[in-house]
Amino acid sequence: TASGECTIPVWQWESVAKAFTSDGLRRKNYSLTTEPIAITVKPLPERPANFSGAVGKFALEASLKRKEVIQGVPTELTIVIRGQGNPTTLGDIPLPKIEGTYVGDPKKESTVDPTTMEVQKTSVYSITPLEPGQIVVPEIEFCFFDPATGRFQTLKKGPFPITVLEA
Repeated sequence: TASGECTIPVWQWESVAKAFTSDGLRRKNYSLTTEPIAITVKPLPERPANFSGAVGKFALEASLKRKEVIQGVPTELTIVIRGQGNPTTLGDIPLPKIEGTYVGDPKKESTVDPTTMEVQKTSVYSITPLEPGQIVVPEIEFCFFDPATGRFQTLKKGPFPITVLEA
């Protein structure tokens, strides 16, 4: 989280392995220690206003469950961020204000695939139109820093029009 010269400290691990052999139960103690690692952390370039802290390489997906609904009946907007990076830096993508609607707090789920280390964060927003007519969910943006290119990238999806039929 800070630039400059840093050191990853010594790490120690101790364990006991047990095995049944022809001589009976055997135990072996293990004690492993790493050396400290000196690193240089480069500072990030000037941060864009829409940067929330994500660092890595990501993709953005967004979709509406239904594009035509009845007044007072919600639809869902699902936003998925997927890629390689620190999952703790994936903040929520704030939904812009949508006139004439009630937007509930998102249902959130985060996963990390242990074999590929790909992270995925899913946010599902319930959007309830209050009046008949046309409404538009504005464009969704996700900004991250890509260390491979040394630049910030902003991904965009939408806008998402919704036709609202009278109840």
